[in-house]
Amino acid sequence: EELGLAYNKVVGDNKFPGFEGDLPNLGGLRSLSVVRLHSNSFEGELDANYGALLSLSELRLEDNNLEGPIPAFWGFVGASLEELTLFQNPGITGPMPAEICTLVESGSLDRLVVDCTVECTCCTDCFDG
Repeated sequence: EELGLAYNKVVGDNKFPGFEGDLPNLGGLRSLSVVRLHSNSFEGELDANYGALLSLSELRLEDNNLEGPIPAFWGFVGASLEELTLFQNPGITGPMPAEICTLVESGSLDRLVVDCTVECTCCTDCFDG
């Protein structure tokens, strides 16, 4: 199952403000395979509960206002995680947890992208914007 709520940055005097605030807690939705919450106005720390999404193959959180360390628990999603994008979140700090790098090294995580300011020896690309 997929959850796609991307590109909802709404500006001006619209009655619909877009998506902002803390990331939604999705840890109980274990059948989710794709989560696209990029290009919104979410803020706060990354939710460690996303590591409980054992069917997750794609997690796109880029272009928000997220901050803090990347949870090591996300590395326990397992072989299903193929894409993890966290760039354009200037408050995210490194280093990249070894548990996530293990997924890259094993070949299951094909795309791992963060801002170049995050210490990451296993990222497939970094965003320098």
